[in-house]
Amino acid sequence: MSRVIIPSMTGVINSVGIVVFKAAKVLVVKHGEAAKHLTGIVGLPGGVIEKGETAKEAAIRELAEETGLKAVAKSMIELPTKYHATIESKGGPRTFYHRVFLVREYFGSLQANEKTIPEWVTLDKLKDFTLLPNVQDAVSEALTGLSS
Repeated sequence: MSRVIIPSMTGVINSVGIVVFKAAKVLVVKHGEAAKHLTGIVGLPGGVIEKGETAKEAAIRELAEETGLKAVAKSMIELPTKYHATIESKGGPRTFYHRVFLVREYFGSLQANEKTIPEWVTLDKLKDFTLLPNVQDAVSEALTGLSS
């Protein structure tokens, strides 16, 4: 597996997001008191790419950490769009460069932790949550990826 070079932008956090579908539902995580994001905000499972890790490796690790689910690596597709957003957090605004993966095969069961509470949400109810930026766009893009 080759390492991907992510553009170095001062102050920008290189991160990944993961889109997982189950029937007509998408997996989201609600951020708790221990999370860096604002409490109660909802996003895709994901997080920071650690030093020495590929984006795909980070996505697999973050999915497991935030939801308890284990991704099947060969089933993962990186979405073409690279998202950018400045997000208000508990420590002030942070800017992210965000790569998103669609996970088509996974195993395990959902498990909450002190930072995130995972939940399957019907696609039509996604709009009812206070979402992190780009969630709706990434989910729409991933739906396109399912048909390929």
